Amino acid sequence: APRARARPRAAVFFKEDIQLSPASVQGIYIAVPLVMSCMVMVASSVAKCIGRVQTMVAVRLIGIPLLLFMTVLVRRSVREWYFIVPIYVARTAIMNSTYPLEESILMDYVKKSERARWKSLDSVRSFGWAGSAVLGGYLGDLHHSDYTYTFVLTAALQSTGVVMLAPLWAVVEDEHEEGEQKQGDKGGGVLKVGQG
Repeated sequence: APRARARPRAAVFFKEDIQLSPASVQGIYIAVPLVMSCMVMVASSVAKCIGRVQTMVAVRLIGIPLLLFMTVLVRRSVREWYFIVPIYVARTAIMNSTYPLEESILMDYVKKSERARWKSLDSVRSFGWAGSAVLGGYLGDLHHSDYTYTFVLTAALQSTGVVMLAPLWAVVEDEHEEGEQKQGDKGGGVLKVGQG
């Protein structure tokens, strides 16, 4: 699923639109990984109950509306940091909390001989992330420094990603029930969630 990330242009957004100091903007980027590490544990626990793909979809169905909600607030001139920053931190941590689940699906369903090929797509994704920063800056300038436009575009691309996850639902479906059966049969056992 494509991940259009808004992080590079978010720094400019926080500085120009929310009027945060550079130190405060850096504080956000310290908070995000801390909250993200907690959300990774939450996502892994949820995946044990409902399944990995279901968790990945649920996470996006929470994160995308948060980004749109933040956009609506800013467009309605609600620019106080104590509203916008917590939404941004929560949304970023939530949206990035399923990376271990994605990795575990890759490890479980791709042959060992083909894993390197699939992992190499990470470099393409990184390039896409850098490219999205350039495109986001260009679009922000084109729309008179309205970076909320790029947030709407990000939400649209991430929504497309949710649709692209749908075929995985059929492949990886009901694995949490299989894990429960294995635990019952063996008197213990661990469902592979979040291992990569």
